[in-house]
Amino acid sequence: MAGSLSSAAVAVWAGFPSPALARPQDVEYAIRQDFGDIKTMDGTVGLMLPRHSDAGASVPMTVSVASPMTAADYPQVVRIYGTENPRPRLLTARFTPACGKASVSTRIRLDGAQTIIAIARMSTGAHYRSQQKVSVTFGACANLGGGPGFGDDFVPTARLAVPKTAKTGEVFEIRTLISHPMESGLRLNNFNEYEPLRIIERIICRMNGETVFEATLEPAISTNPYLSFFLAARETSDIEVDWIDTTGDVYSKTARMVVI
Repeated sequence: MAGSLSSAAVAVWAGFPSPALARPQDVEYAIRQDFGDIKTMDGTVGLMLPRHSDAGASVPMTVSVASPMTAADYPQVVRIYGTENPRPRLLTARFTPACGKASVSTRIRLDGAQTIIAIARMSTGAHYRSQQKVSVTFGACANLGGGPGFGDDFVPTARLAVPKTAKTGEVFEIRTLISHPMESGLRLNNFNEYEPLRIIERIICRMNGETVFEATLEPAISTNPYLSFFLAARETSDIEVDWIDTTGDVYSKTARMVVI
């Protein structure tokens, strides 16, 4: 780390003190809390991350589940965990058959080398597990910035990319982005005080008013959260995405997709 960082700042990565690092057993405990005493099977869940990343502040990740995406067989929830991050939970994604394809991509913060674990619960009651090791040259703390945090007038800017048209039955991609520092609540500012927790904690996508995809974000999601996922074209639809802040504020964008 740069020599100009104070000793207090050196102890944090993107806002987290290093003593708070999770341990592998913390991840297994979190999995039991979330899913209960389950037996998992290999396969079905695809976990795509680089084997090595130079910068831990923004590591691309895609999680997918092989599924027919029918009412009888689809992944109800997929949860992602990290064995060496301050909090074991990284992301939760909830799919519906309307997604057409169970896949979500985002960018995450990693504090050095660790194992990323994905657990999927299917509508059939089966559970699948996948994991991958990732090495990091510079953990997220290497990109630490001081700064005053949020101003009183801060308002995130949300973006939503939706195809204007799609054929009936076509599975198309939704891309979302919102400007947001994702304050963890554990970052020391220039006055050696902790900045209050403030993150985008939920993203909800609706198609003609029906919830079709939902994600719960943790502080491990990178600054300016980006997500992409998929929907199946069934009819001309108004697609609305809500970003929900820990303040309770909701930022919304709507786009129309025409079935041809």
